[in-house]
Amino acid sequence: IFGGWLLWLRSGDGADWSFAHQPWMVTKLIGVFLLAGWHGFLAGQRKKIAAGTSKYSGRFWRMTNEIPFVLAIIMVLSVTLEWTF
Repeated sequence: IFGGWLLWLRSGDGADWSFAHQPWMVTKLIGVFLLAGWHGFLAGQRKKIAAGTSKYSGRFWRMTNEIPFVLAIIMVLSVTLEWTF
């Protein structure tokens, strides 16, 4: 809700959405959706782990532990630098 409100404010109360098509904003929004998808995957896997039916090893979980960190770094850099191609 807060993120949507900030987008609305950035657009000038809905008047100018041109910033939403810039590469840095597209990168950030893709990162947000990927992070939300990863969260959903983890929620499902938590239930499987509790039931003892998970097919993933401890090594898999240690390796994928870095996914949210990498996504966060990419999103922060894209917004901070506001790069354009």
